[in-house]
Amino acid sequence: MPARIYPDAERNLQELNEEERCILNPFLDAGFSISFMTAYTRYKISHWCFFLEPNAALQESYGFERDIVLFYIPGKIQPRSSFQTVEHYMRDPNEPARGYVETMFYFLCSKGNDLVDHAKNYNLRNSKDLISVPLPFNDLIRDGASSWTIRNAIHTHVYTLDKYSEKLPLKDDSSFFGRQHEQRQLMQVFARGENYGVFGLRKTGKTSLLLRLIRSMNDDNSYIIVFIDAENPDLRRMRWHNLLQDIAQKIFDQAGILDRVGDFEEATTAQQFEQALSDAIRLMKNTSTRRIVIVIDEVEWLSPRTCDDKHWDKDLMSFWHTIRTIQNKRQTLSVVIAGVNPSMVEEANFNGLQNPLFGIVKPIYLSGLKREECDEMILEIGRSVGLRVTSDGLDYIYDEYGGHPMLTRLACSSVVDVAKWNNLTFPITVDKKQLLEGADLRDQDLLHYSAHIVKELEDYYPDEYSLLESLAVNDYWSFLQASRSNVKTVHLFKYGIISNPQSPFITYKVVGEYVAQENARREGRVTKRRVFKKNVRSTFVNIRMKNVIEGMSSLENMIRRDITIPQLFGANSFPEADRLVSIETPHDANTLSASLTPLDRSFIESIKNYGLSMVPPSKNISITRSKHVIRAFKMLFREYISIGTVLNILYCIPMWPGTLATIETRIWTMKWLRVTRRHGSSFKCVLMNYLLPYNAKSANFSDDGTQQGCSHRSDAGTR
Repeated sequence: MPARIYPDAERNLQELNEEERCILNPFLDAGFSISFMTAYTRYKISHWCFFLEPNAALQESYGFERDIVLFYIPGKIQPRSSFQTVEHYMRDPNEPARGYVETMFYFLCSKGNDLVDHAKNYNLRNSKDLISVPLPFNDLIRDGASSWTIRNAIHTHVYTLDKYSEKLPLKDDSSFFGRQHEQRQLMQVFARGENYGVFGLRKTGKTSLLLRLIRSMNDDNSYIIVFIDAENPDLRRMRWHNLLQDIAQKIFDQAGILDRVGDFEEATTAQQFEQALSDAIRLMKNTSTRRIVIVIDEVEWLSPRTCDDKHWDKDLMSFWHTIRTIQNKRQTLSVVIAGVNPSMVEEANFNGLQNPLFGIVKPIYLSGLKREECDEMILEIGRSVGLRVTSDGLDYIYDEYGGHPMLTRLACSSVVDVAKWNNLTFPITVDKKQLLEGADLRDQDLLHYSAHIVKELEDYYPDEYSLLESLAVNDYWSFLQASRSNVKTVHLFKYGIISNPQSPFITYKVVGEYVAQENARREGRVTKRRVFKKNVRSTFVNIRMKNVIEGMSSLENMIRRDITIPQLFGANSFPEADRLVSIETPHDANTLSASLTPLDRSFIESIKNYGLSMVPPSKNISITRSKHVIRAFKMLFREYISIGTVLNILYCIPMWPGTLATIETRIWTMKWLRVTRRHGSSFKCVLMNYLLPYNAKSANFSDDGTQQGCSHRSDAGTR
């Protein structure tokens, strides 16, 4: 159906002269119908507003879901007031545009010669907000004006701004996605006057969440909210009593009180601060204010062990004791802090002194975005930059980056950059296959940001970072051993960087890649996989073999409970169990081969031979075997067996890469992965690492545990 002008708009068009009405022709040619027209005046500037309804082809090509607004200014554009008038109209709840038109951009037409320059400057200053697409009056009425005039303007001014690349805290709501649950939690904190801490790894959106919350609370006159950025060098160099004075002055300013807070003396700071709070509530212009909230971001800068300004090792106590003392007297003051690690509110003592924060701050952890929140962020920002991602592409992105906001956005930004480099026409659509093809280049760029994400753990929380390293280098056994006695593991799970205690794996894969590379570099290894040193290798092998035998026995018992499921090894258990108990500890290629042989005979050949005996020779061995094993594992999950139990068994079997590296095994493993896909990517993380080919004969184990000449494909970067 061709574009048209609706009757109501047609009647209002009579207000324009014939030449002015011609500005609509290129839009009609492009497929926009004129559904509405009205006049709007503000700051003594008159605009004509047109609602442009996109046809199905435009909706499909550009992802438009609502009408686009065209603003026509008959006179010359005023750089400040004209754009402010447009913004006010787009946001005014009393105007029809609110909730009805697209909020990512609008068209702006004017007879002035400098329209394009003014619009470009505006877009640079407000790149995260509404985008103005300038269309000079003369360009729209000239003889050559057509649908391409409109399309070229969209490509030039909308799709050149990459909103994915934003790295600073988000200061407007248009770029903020998800975190509704955390917002509700903090809203309740404000209402009840409790103290909370927001903790999470770098760039998970802690500051953006706090700023979003403050913006939403600004219209509520019940609160005075003071935001403190502890990373500010001027602020963190203050002594504790000077900082409390600065906070008191900010409270006065927020309350609209013109009086200045007097200088605080260290000996009487608690009394002076309490008096300042009383004066603020008494003198403030808005008598409905009932509560004062102090928000301290980047609190590590004011914490023992992590602060650069060492006076905070002692000043921390005085600062928080003062806050706590006043809170005990008044119910009008609450505090929200934000940082990476919650140790400062979990430890009972610092430097032999009682920790005033212990027991009074409840933690909230920020992990990656939920799947639906991550998809919304990718697709909504994609609409403004011209990137569409298919459903399998969204699956891949979430699986790779775990919903980490910055990693996800920068990964999408990399896709956009590559498309621009290749001169592709936007909007573009990418799927999983295309994302896989560009993975190596994209993730190489992300390694730098991965370092920033875990840098604080590496520098100040070595126990947690060491646990993360164990998983990154596939030392699953060491991780399990350490996590049983190390409460710090809980932080890693709550950060969301490790999946869960039952089947732990690193959710942000590019971060795991960075940690593994750094560990290999520091320990002098060629490969990312860590090899046990010679002096502990024998102990490791003995413990592992015990786990293998116990795990396989448990697996067999589970299978026997269901008589409809074929046995893994037939009537008898796995063969050569006695050889497994006394397996030789490898120290070179020859002894490694001798160690692998009983594992192969016990768990590969035995299953293969039994599967072969169950079908006629004409049947395909691999497919038969895959069905046989898949049925067994299906039974396990019907029995609600812990995924961690199964993973422990599977991890224990291939003590060294290559144990299960047969063609048949890889075939049934891939099929099994598809069957168990609903259980998450933990299987892929563990299994694929051990089922890829490995040339055992080329491996050389030195006395210090380093490994040379290794051809493991995962170490070579194969995904």
